[in-house]
Amino acid sequence: MATPSPSDVRPRTLTGRPAPVTRSQDTREARRQWVRSRTAAVEALGYEPRVAAALVAHYARETGWGRSEWNYALGNMRWRGTGLAFYQQGGDDPAPRPYRAFDSLEEGARAAVGHASAGRYAAGF
Repeated sequence: MATPSPSDVRPRTLTGRPAPVTRSQDTREARRQWVRSRTAAVEALGYEPRVAAALVAHYARETGWGRSEWNYALGNMRWRGTGLAFYQQGGDDPAPRPYRAFDSLEEGARAAVGHASAGRYAAGF
């Protein structure tokens, strides 16, 4: 059976922090701004600051402090059969594959929190 592919594929668009040209351009303040914006998006969904901080810490790890956040996909979730997608080859992907894409930070945060609070991750949430 063939693997389904997304019908609505978006171009890969950097929505986190711009990737710095040199290490000296990767400032602490740039990371703080990214963390504050993502924390505010999770808190706007009604989650306590400590829950938002834990989730954003995970997103920071997954995206290199936002340098590899594409299409508002907090945590770079893989596409699982529904919704918008973009293609990229992640570090553990043998070939480019679809990842979730969102039109806004709010949509990406809602999906990421939903993913973290359901299924195999629910017990840790």
